[in-house]
Amino acid sequence: ASAAIYGSKAANGVILITTKRGKVGKAVVSYASTFGWQSPTRLAKYVNSAQYARLTNEARVNEGKAPMYTDKDISLFEKGTNTGDHANTDWYDLFYDQSGFQMTHNLRISGGTEAARYMMSAGYTDQNGIVRSSGMQKYNFRINLDSKVSDKLDAAVNMVYTREDIKRPSGPNNSDYTHFFYVLNKLSPMVPCYKENGDYGYIGDGNPIAWFDNKSIQDEFRNNLQASGSLTYHFLPELSLKGTAAYKLYFGESHNMHKATRYDDTYIHGSVDKLTESVYRDDRISGDILLKYEKTFGGVHDLSAMTGYHAELYRNHSVNAYRDTFASSLLYDLDAASTANQSANGNRRQLAMTSYFGRLNYDYMGKYLFEANFRYDGTSRF
Repeated sequence: ASAAIYGSKAANGVILITTKRGKVGKAVVSYASTFGWQSPTRLAKYVNSAQYARLTNEARVNEGKAPMYTDKDISLFEKGTNTGDHANTDWYDLFYDQSGFQMTHNLRISGGTEAARYMMSAGYTDQNGIVRSSGMQKYNFRINLDSKVSDKLDAAVNMVYTREDIKRPSGPNNSDYTHFFYVLNKLSPMVPCYKENGDYGYIGDGNPIAWFDNKSIQDEFRNNLQASGSLTYHFLPELSLKGTAAYKLYFGESHNMHKATRYDDTYIHGSVDKLTESVYRDDRISGDILLKYEKTFGGVHDLSAMTGYHAELYRNHSVNAYRDTFASSLLYDLDAASTANQSANGNRRQLAMTSYFGRLNYDYMGKYLFEANFRYDGTSRF
């Protein structure tokens, strides 16, 4: 019931987040850092080539058929590596070959006087993936300011900015990084990662290690800015009016390169190198007016009432561009590709919403409680 005041947006519940703010006193500086390594929590356990050969022979004998592998084959499998005709490839070992090292650094400074308080923080995270061509770097900055303008007027300003640089591997054609795991768990240990002549071993779906070597990469850059300011006027100790304005901006770009992969002279996965680039932007402007009243009567009657108005405007814009057939596999820009199959698309939309809401709470000696809520929404969706 308490979430009803948030209207239809509270259908899945409401999470209220508050951030640390400055306190009166001398400046306090703090620094924290963490270091660690990542590894897969749990991996499937597969048989090796020799075990697979023995089990295959056993199954065939049980069906009245001749064994498929000789004792010499099994002996060669036991001595095999990830190359050659009698390979014993540990695909997990080849695939999860990165350290997964990560580190985080955070610096915070806070302090202030009775008239003005501040809290500023900055952070950096560097996270290496557990597979090649994967990782994330994150930068964040926050500032919270509080000011007592007069005996009756308070002001607050909040701003937070986050930047994320994300790198993932990609396969040929239009497959994303999830396709790596799909193919990884289909590969037999008997399939060599590399042939003795330097070509790649493969199945019909390919070889994910070849995709790593080919340096097909998906890069994405995300930026998130949130800023708000508020003024609170206290008519009486128990009666106040608060106005808040907020702006949220989310924008970024992605660069998805899918490179054709040559396994040997007979099989090339993906006919040409393909590049898709996307640019997107979301922003939201909102404003709130909130009137609150809180008072205790006779030490046993607690009464609080609140009413308010909310308005917001949301805008979204995205553009996508595609080209293929590059002059060189070392080039990664759209201008370096052929215009024959180029394409472009984009979209734009805008939504608006206004709301009126209110709440009344009463309790007697903390034992008997009463609460009532109302909300009225108007939206451009309808």
